[in-house]
Amino acid sequence: TDVAGIERSLRDAGLESADHAVIAGAGATARSVLVALDALDLRSVTVAVREPARATAFRGLVDELGLELDIVRLGDLEHVVDGADVVAW
Repeated sequence: TDVAGIERSLRDAGLESADHAVIAGAGATARSVLVALDALDLRSVTVAVREPARATAFRGLVDELGLELDIVRLGDLEHVVDGADVVAW
């Protein structure tokens, strides 16, 4: 239900497609956001996390979806949001 709710909320907000997204965090909610965005033709994602080495499950899902991934530290979030179609915090 998380994925469907997120996708519906994004579409209700007027987002029909997203080429690039920035997501803060790599936990279960972030993975649900990623799957919802994949339904909007996502091509690449930047994930901002406290510890990049702990983003293993997120990286696996990105690979499974066939997306490009960039991992940055959470403190660098403000430097990667420009140009993103959607930012999930």
